Amino acid sequence: MRDKCTSYCLAVVSIWLAAVSICACSGSSSVPVAGDASTDTDTNADTDSDSGTDAGTDTDPTGCWWEQMESGMESGTEIHIGTVWGLSEFEVYAIYYNTDSGDSGVLRFDGSSWNIEWSFTSHNVISIWGFSSESIFLSLYDIESSLGEVQFYDGSTWSEVSGYSGGGGRLWGSSENDLYLRSGWRIWHYNGSDWAVAWEETLGGEDEWSASIYAIWGSASDDVFGVGVQHEPYSPYSGNYIIHYDGTEFTGMFDSYCCTCLIDVFGVSASAVYAVGNAEEFLDEGVNMSTVLEYDGDVWSQIGEFDYRGLRGVWANEDGEVFAVGQNVVLHYKDGVWEEMVIPVPVSLTDIWGTDIDNLYAVGLYGVILKYTCAE
Repeated sequence: MRDKCTSYCLAVVSIWLAAVSICACSGSSSVPVAGDASTDTDTNADTDSDSGTDAGTDTDPTGCWWEQMESGMESGTEIHIGTVWGLSEFEVYAIYYNTDSGDSGVLRFDGSSWNIEWSFTSHNVISIWGFSSESIFLSLYDIESSLGEVQFYDGSTWSEVSGYSGGGGRLWGSSENDLYLRSGWRIWHYNGSDWAVAWEETLGGEDEWSASIYAIWGSASDDVFGVGVQHEPYSPYSGNYIIHYDGTEFTGMFDSYCCTCLIDVFGVSASAVYAVGNAEEFLDEGVNMSTVLEYDGDVWSQIGEFDYRGLRGVWANEDGEVFAVGQNVVLHYKDGVWEEMVIPVPVSLTDIWGTDIDNLYAVGLYGVILKYTCAE
């Protein structure tokens, strides 16, 4: 029986599937349709970081700000955006769910505007990853069968990547022949021809710990990180958990007792990796917080602890700047100091990604797409 913290983690990572299941659209076609246009109050402004610095600052002293972009959807269309990722400043993708029609699909930003690139009527798009415009993978969830599938785009047509038998989930890979998919209680690996389970949750007996992974990222084929939560036997408590693949196998590399579930992981190198997570108040412990962890190539350490912020995504650059997005918030870390940035609309943000500080995007519910802009 899974504990309360685990239930919260599952609710967070399945927010996309939960939204789509409410308004699942009927239809049999799972083939993307290019350009198909037919196809959701700020809290605790006095939040402090673990170093005692004030994270409630309203403005960025560097003269940068967030501005809202047009989503490219028809006027009046209500969509939720769960993921953003791209190949360059002229090729940025965002996964959306249309609450009006039940369609799911992918928006593309070409450097000037967002438009629908592909849409689906019987599948929900969960994750996107790729290596060029002629090499893009999608993880999808079949609404009717509740099964997952993986599609590959070669620049002109889509085809199913056969042999996969898991659910929909998060993708990451170093090449077409080295692709990982985190789904359910497993991490799957694709070697270019076959799928295999690379890691599986230890279900644990009565006296054993168990663990679940919710996000993956790597700097190379032999340096892959997975973050999630571990569960203590005979207890409703959990703590954050991180595993690492060294080219041979996944092994546990970090854990902490009570009570954060790690939701996302991102890095810029093997010695600069970041993870974010949250814990809600439960039992009599009064735990209600969010955290940001950093890996320096040797050890993991906490660089930010806040009142609950519902953190969902993290991004960083080579200059050591870190951005974390969540419930009506963007947190910015630079030179050892956290600040809370002003966002143009109060909305839960679900993901953040960029090529660099000049091309950084955050997405969220109600079709919100934000771009980070700095004064010249």
